[in-house]
Amino acid sequence: MKKVLSVVLVLLFSVSLLAGCGSSDAGTAPSSIENSAETNEEAATKAAEHFIKSLIDLDVDSMRKTVVNPERYEELFSQLDVNVLIENLLTESPEMAAYKEPLAEIIEYVFDKMMANADYTINETKKDGKNYIVSAEITLPELGDFDSIFETAMGNTFSDEKIAALIGQLFVDGKVTNSSSEEDIMNAVMSEILSSMKATVDSIEIKTETYKENFVACNENGTWLIDLGQSEIE
Repeated sequence: MKKVLSVVLVLLFSVSLLAGCGSSDAGTAPSSIENSAETNEEAATKAAEHFIKSLIDLDVDSMRKTVVNPERYEELFSQLDVNVLIENLLTESPEMAAYKEPLAEIIEYVFDKMMANADYTINETKKDGKNYIVSAEITLPELGDFDSIFETAMGNTFSDEKIAALIGQLFVDGKVTNSSSEEDIMNAVMSEILSSMKATVDSIEIKTETYKENFVACNENGTWLIDLGQSEIE
């Protein structure tokens, strides 16, 4: 779990944006778009908003649709995809295959917790040659010690001793019996673990930090998209 969280958090904070677009002649707008500065400025601003919202929602499919040449960033997108994260986790720990759905549920729960206070503000949009630079402030979870805090909390909650005590309590409560199969016992344990993990996640304080970023919007064949690349966060 720590590895999954670390990958996602690091990727969230490593997404940066290109200071310019490609060499294709994207400045000629098709007839479906008015060739006016105001209309193009609004479209460029919406493109940046769409990308930021997709990032905050961790909507990988939407993110792919908002950037120039998305195939260049497929490795990044795949690592932000919950389904891919789960498959990688199960590859490392195949014994957990039976608990794919609970794992996906807790990872999504953690994501929701992390991004609960994420937000953004568009400050201004300026024309820059054929492109527009959209300046924004993005509030994201602060990496800090979240992963180590989470790992410690999970370790304290689900030590071997506590798992054994949990199984014993399930027998006392009659939720499992001596005739219960190993699968039934593990399903009952997983249900309790899931509830406890959510409670642990809820107890963790998530701090945020606000970043200033310039998004470069390009008109690619009549559609305004964001071009990802190297730009410094102020």
